[in-house]
Amino acid sequence: MNTRRLVWQLFSPLWLFVLLVLLAATILLSRTFKDFYYAQTEQDLSSRTRFVEKLLEQPITEGDYSKVDSLCKALGAASGTRLTAILPSGKVIGDSREDPAAMDNHEFRPEIVHAKSSGIGTARRHSYTLYSDFMYVAKTLTQNDSLVAYVRTSISVVSIDAALGMVYFEIALGAVAVTALVFLSSLVISRRLSSQLVDMGEMARRFAAGELSHRLPQRKIREIDELSRALNDMASRLEDRIQTVIKQRSEQEAVFASMVEGVIAFDSEERLIDLNVAAEKMLGIDANRQKGRYLHEIARSPYLQDFVARALKSVEPIETELPLRASSIQSTEEKFFQAHGAVLRDSDGNRIGVVVVLNDVTRLKRLENLRRDFVANVSHELKTPITAIKGFVETLLDGALNDQDNARRFLEIIIKHSDRLNSIIDDLLLLSRLESGADMPAVRLSDENLKDTIGDSLKLLTDAATARNIRIVTACDPLLIARIDRELLQEAIINLVDNAIRYSHEGTIVSIGVQKKGGEVQIEVADTGPGIPQEHLTRLFERFYRVDANRSRRLGGTGLGLAIVKHIAIAHGGNVSVESVVGKGSIFRIHLPDRA
Repeated sequence: MNTRRLVWQLFSPLWLFVLLVLLAATILLSRTFKDFYYAQTEQDLSSRTRFVEKLLEQPITEGDYSKVDSLCKALGAASGTRLTAILPSGKVIGDSREDPAAMDNHEFRPEIVHAKSSGIGTARRHSYTLYSDFMYVAKTLTQNDSLVAYVRTSISVVSIDAALGMVYFEIALGAVAVTALVFLSSLVISRRLSSQLVDMGEMARRFAAGELSHRLPQRKIREIDELSRALNDMASRLEDRIQTVIKQRSEQEAVFASMVEGVIAFDSEERLIDLNVAAEKMLGIDANRQKGRYLHEIARSPYLQDFVARALKSVEPIETELPLRASSIQSTEEKFFQAHGAVLRDSDGNRIGVVVVLNDVTRLKRLENLRRDFVANVSHELKTPITAIKGFVETLLDGALNDQDNARRFLEIIIKHSDRLNSIIDDLLLLSRLESGADMPAVRLSDENLKDTIGDSLKLLTDAATARNIRIVTACDPLLIARIDRELLQEAIINLVDNAIRYSHEGTIVSIGVQKKGGEVQIEVADTGPGIPQEHLTRLFERFYRVDANRSRRLGGTGLGLAIVKHIAIAHGGNVSVESVVGKGSIFRIHLPDRA
């Protein structure tokens, strides 16, 4: 659709209207001036006729026609008017321009005919004598109520038209000046109005683009000024409302994003509406790419799909526990979620979808499994020595006390199992204190020499190493200082070195190395034992976890040593790691932060 600027839509019709009005006014004014001028000329001729009538009355009455002609010529020359004296018969007896004898009979001239009937006659016609257009005024000259002659005055219409031409020129010049003035003023006014509207349009586009801080200036046109105030008021209100909406949305998004629970909204056709950051991590998806897609496209979990379908059909909120496997999340580890589903409604209360809240209970599930395994393992570990102690005590009570050799052997076995039971309980108490902080609110850190700390720990293991002909080699900078809890770190080193001695072949070497690396202090214990298969390494530091349970019990282990080492490292702000090759040995490391 073709459009024109407002300035031309306003200016063109306005200027055309003014032009037509001026044209009509010019024509009307010209005609009015013409009629007025002719009327004035006619009146002037009438006055001259009456004046000439008085002067010609006597010569005409006396019949002195030559004097009449001379007088006409003299008066006509003096007044600039053609004068003619005509007898009632139409014969011309005097004329200011021509010879009366050579002139035609004027009895039937229009002005003479009108004068004969009404006493005075006027006419505008072509003169066949002078071959030009004239205005004539004829008046009867009577004496004793008897018509004596006609006295006629006339003036050339050319001179009248020339005078009128000057008037027309001045009128036209004024009309042109007025037209130019109207043209310029209307153009200026139209442009001014158009520019103000263009400014308002540009400001409206800024408002639409969100630039609501700008304001329209005040105008001198009341209507436009009122419109400007209305737009400014609208912008101010919109800015306040948008700021309020943005603030509320920011608060909601902040709450939404900071929630540890995953929140997912689906429409009635199971298409994704929105989800928070926690849900993105849980499902392993990008919200910006997945919005609008169906549930089965973004999370291929039959459990979740079934739960959402049930939530869409249910009137009341529902909940269940969902396992989400590797097919639906970006992880090889199985996760468990407590899911709550409720109907999603709009402001009118219409059902538009469902909102699902996912709470990751994987850790709780693991802790529950660990608790169950721990209880089972503790029960099993405690039951073995208790059963042995009870059995040998019953044997002694049944009469074995009288057999001194057997009685002594039975009592030694009871002591051995009692020691094992005591070791298990001591390790459990130490683990409990490390985890809960009971009787030990914080690790007591102090600057200690690591070589001395390791040396004091090895003094307690000399007999065990000598019994198996194992040599312990230490490589540590004698000036290396670290902030540690000396007693706890010694406990960890003793556990690692004791395990290395137990599982190494006789006559081999157990090495202890200490080094600073990557902003941490690493303490590693290496042995040349049978090594540990890779599938056991991830669970090696769990409580009561054993690679070879029978061998571990036979060697006197409680199954808690490595778990204690792990928790001591964590208490120092560090961690543990292990490397092992079957048939070649293992390397256990304690990683401590370098606080020096």
